[in-house]
Amino acid sequence: MANEIGKIFKISLFGESHNKIIGVTIDNLAPGLKVDSDLIKANLLLRRPKRISETKRIEVDNFEIVSGYFNGYTTGAPLTILVFNQDVRSDDYDSLKDVFRPSHVDYPASKKALGYEDYRGAGHYSGRLTTPLVIAGSIALQILNKNNIYIKTHIKSVSDLLDKSFDEKIILQQIQTISKNNLPVIDHTFEKAVLDLIETTSLANDSLGASLESAIIGIEPGLGEPFFNKLDASIAYYLMSIPAIKGVSFGKGFDYSKAVGSEVVDEYYYDKTVKTKSNHNGGIIGGVSSGMPIIINSVVKPASSINQPIKTIRKESHEETIINIKGRHDSSIFTRIPVIVDSLLALALVDAYCVRYGYMWQRGGK
Repeated sequence: MANEIGKIFKISLFGESHNKIIGVTIDNLAPGLKVDSDLIKANLLLRRPKRISETKRIEVDNFEIVSGYFNGYTTGAPLTILVFNQDVRSDDYDSLKDVFRPSHVDYPASKKALGYEDYRGAGHYSGRLTTPLVIAGSIALQILNKNNIYIKTHIKSVSDLLDKSFDEKIILQQIQTISKNNLPVIDHTFEKAVLDLIETTSLANDSLGASLESAIIGIEPGLGEPFFNKLDASIAYYLMSIPAIKGVSFGKGFDYSKAVGSEVVDEYYYDKTVKTKSNHNGGIIGGVSSGMPIIINSVVKPASSINQPIKTIRKESHEETIINIKGRHDSSIFTRIPVIVDSLLALALVDAYCVRYGYMWQRGGK
């Protein structure tokens, strides 16, 4: 299995949902960096469930750095971090081990592993593995913030409910607002409506999808390659590593299909630096950053584990059957995914900067 991502700033994942330990190793992390444990803990808290409608599996997410760190600084050797699973209830999956859960990875994972897969909580495919991703991403965010690059993701829409979009004139203020709210949103009215919808959906034993919007500010122009290592292609590659993400677009994205060229030309002007009057391209043109804020849209599918009768087949006999997926499931996974998106975006960007300037860029610029 391929468990590594990145060209220079590389991360690799290990472990399974119901094993004792999961973790991450970061290769080519520059020496002499202090790891901000408080930032890691704060981001892990954002990923953790908080509401009754979310998964009842509550992990403390205790972690330990076991290599590549000495006397309070990175050494340049591979940095390995362990996370200890504690709230594991594998018995919940005993009734499901002989069937394929619809819209889960069970069937393709079984074919890939020749029937030897760990079926408990999706094993290595589980969203639980986003925990070490958030840890690695928090380290990447720390590096970016030191270079005045900032990332923030908010919930943009749920069902027919819409949040405000990022406005480049007040984007820093909006980022601060998102960080302070109960949910990662801009508009308080939208937040209340979403919480009400989550409660209603949870009581109906169902789940919700959502769209997310991310902003990256402080990126210099010229980052990315013309064809096969485009910055937007790399970002999409990282984001699609998140299990529930099913689509990614940039700037105006799929709404380009409703436009004519004269409506979506980003005209240039000069104000201490080259800027564009609009940002339909979302800060990336021809695969290369333009210096404008990078705006990314992504979509989260509803959780497939719902406490309702669902038709499927048995693994061995292929007989049709009906299952009811009971357990500690989540009707609103999208509330916890923005921090995961931020983490993957940070990993993608640090790698892109390392490709351009070398891995010592992490210590403070070019």
